[in-house]
Amino acid sequence: MKNRKWIVVAMTAVLMAGTILSGCNSKKAENSEPETASVIETSEEVSEVVSEVPEEVYPDPTEPVAEFGGDPEKVVLFEEYAYYEADRFFIYFSEGCKVPDSTIDNLSRVMSDIEELFGLSYDTGREMDEDNWREFYYEGAFEYVNPTNQKPNILILPNPGDDTVEWAYQNCVMLYDTSLDPHGETYDTTYHELTHLLFAKQCGSLGQVIDEGAASYAQYELSKKDNYPAWSTIMFLEYGYYHSTYDDSAIYADPEAEFIASTVASRDSLQRHYQYGIRFVTFLMKEYGPDIMVKICENANANTLKNGNEQTYLLVDIIKKSTSDTVFTEFAEWLPQGWQDFGKEYTEYMRQFGLQ
Repeated sequence: MKNRKWIVVAMTAVLMAGTILSGCNSKKAENSEPETASVIETSEEVSEVVSEVPEEVYPDPTEPVAEFGGDPEKVVLFEEYAYYEADRFFIYFSEGCKVPDSTIDNLSRVMSDIEELFGLSYDTGREMDEDNWREFYYEGAFEYVNPTNQKPNILILPNPGDDTVEWAYQNCVMLYDTSLDPHGETYDTTYHELTHLLFAKQCGSLGQVIDEGAASYAQYELSKKDNYPAWSTIMFLEYGYYHSTYDDSAIYADPEAEFIASTVASRDSLQRHYQYGIRFVTFLMKEYGPDIMVKICENANANTLKNGNEQTYLLVDIIKKSTSDTVFTEFAEWLPQGWQDFGKEYTEYMRQFGLQ
């Protein structure tokens, strides 16, 4: 079927009383005596003329459609580019990808779990930008697959085994095929990147501290839900023999100033935005309840926050409006014991996977 988008054009005509009488009843007007100092009252009438105007017609895609049977014990190997349209996303495979036959079911379940965790939905009408991923990753293929960007795009590439990282941007997520294996070592990456997609569709960027904090929080919480090892989370620990590289003394000195500084900081190996972020989002979810991210997103949209990294003071006001004026002070007070409790919980959970 052709990809087709229609625009409904509504034309509104307001019929004024004097014009109607003089135009539609001209004979009666000729035989009637003129009326002076009279007011004719009529209700405003609105009529709509609806026409269908095609905006653009796209050719049918020529790329092969992938086939999945849902068997978790089978593997699908791609020898050429292929795509698949699921209920809630389009997914694209590069040649050489090897993924479980249950991939579509797995990703759909992950998306539902993330929605449940935060009380938010991927199904929004938000306008989303696109970059040149078709040219960059697929040599210009898939030009007419999801051309209007109505569903999210999930790009799957063979794992190159180098230092490049998976990512999410606007309406698009890139994952390596190894991260789609529930029995592999990096399946929790799907939780992280698809959380970025959720918030991008809900309220755009909340700044790198909140963005990475929410994604890292989901990565751990959904790992627990699926009984999956959350090895990535160990980098945040301050418990027992485990110590992160993050110096949290700045939080105790001035938690609000450190939030702003971490939000605008350049990305480096210290990853202070991740470190502050997971601590802060964990605090918010525990102390303000599971609907706190809904409130922050709603207030971000109401205050037309476009980019939290660039509008830090507006972002701080939005967070306070969603919580309290003293939220950052409360966070600094919660942190010493709260993060110790988190570390204890994490190490107890991970012992089943060999953590000492």
